[in-house]
Amino acid sequence: MKIKHFIIVLLFDLISVLAKSGYKINEIYVEKCEQAFADNQPYPARLCQMRKLKMQKVTSITEAYVECVLTQLGYLNSEGKIDGSAVLADYHKFGVTDKDDAVQNLLKACEEEFGSDDKSVFHRLCIKSDRDFTRVINARTTTEGWIPKKSVC
Repeated sequence: MKIKHFIIVLLFDLISVLAKSGYKINEIYVEKCEQAFADNQPYPARLCQMRKLKMQKVTSITEAYVECVLTQLGYLNSEGKIDGSAVLADYHKFGVTDKDDAVQNLLKACEEEFGSDDKSVFHRLCIKSDRDFTRVINARTTTEGWIPKKSVC
C-alpha cells in the first residue's frame, strides 16, 4: 500500500512539474534579430529575458528585438500590429483549433487596453496571456530551428 501511495505522489509531482514548465517560453534565438545589437550585447540575464520574451525593462534594444522576432514569426502586419489570422494559423498548425474566438477577443482587449496605434512591447506581447500561446511559440521555435547554440538562461 505504501508503494502505491508513493507512486501516485511521484506521478502527481511529475505531472505538476511538466504542467508548470509547459507555460514557459523557451529561449528563442533568431540570428537576424540578435545581429541588431551585436556591438552592444546585453548582459546574459537581460538577453535571457529577451529570448524568453519577458520584458521587465523596455529599452530601444528590447523593442527592436521583439519587433524583429514577431516580424520573423509573421505575426506583425504592414502597420506593425499583431495579425490575428497569422497567430491563429500557427495555433491551427500546432493543434490548437478551438481558440479562434478567444484569441481574437484577447487581441481586441489588448488593443482596447493599450490603444489601437500603440506598438509598445507590452501591447505586442499581450498575446502571451493566453496559455496556449506558450505551447504554440515553443513548437514554432523548434520547427524554425531557432534554438540557441549557447544558452544564456
